[in-house]
Amino acid sequence: GGARLTEVPGESELAAHCRYVVHAVAPIWAGDLDPYEQERRLRLLTKAYVSAFQVSAAAACPVQSLCSSLLGAGAKQFPVDLAARCAVEAVLSGSLGPLERLVFIDKRPQCVEHLAKEFSKVLET
Repeated sequence: GGARLTEVPGESELAAHCRYVVHAVAPIWAGDLDPYEQERRLRLLTKAYVSAFQVSAAAACPVQSLCSSLLGAGAKQFPVDLAARCAVEAVLSGSLGPLERLVFIDKRPQCVEHLAKEFSKVLET
C-alpha cells in the first residue's frame, strides 16, 4: 500500500515532461474472490492512490501536478469499473494535498469512459 517518489534523471526523455515519478503498487484482483476479499482489495487499491497523493504532498518540493493511469486495470486484472471507482474515491478522500492539477491519462477507451462515468456521478450530486 506504500508509494515512493523518484526524480526523473535530467538526460531522460521523460524529463522534458515531468520532474518526478510516483511509484504506487496496486493489488492483484485475479481469481474468484469472495465478497470480503473483493472489498479488501478495493480498499487496497484506493489506498494505493491515496499513498501516491500523500507522497507527492510530502516531497521536499511538493508536487503540484500529477498524471496517472487507471491503476489496477491492466496486468493486475481489476475490473475497469471498480478501478475507476477506487480512483474517484481516492480523489474525494481529501488526500490531494497541494495538488493543483490531477490528470488521468489512459489509452484504453474503456478506462477513460469509466473514469468519466464515475466522476460525472460525483458532479451530479
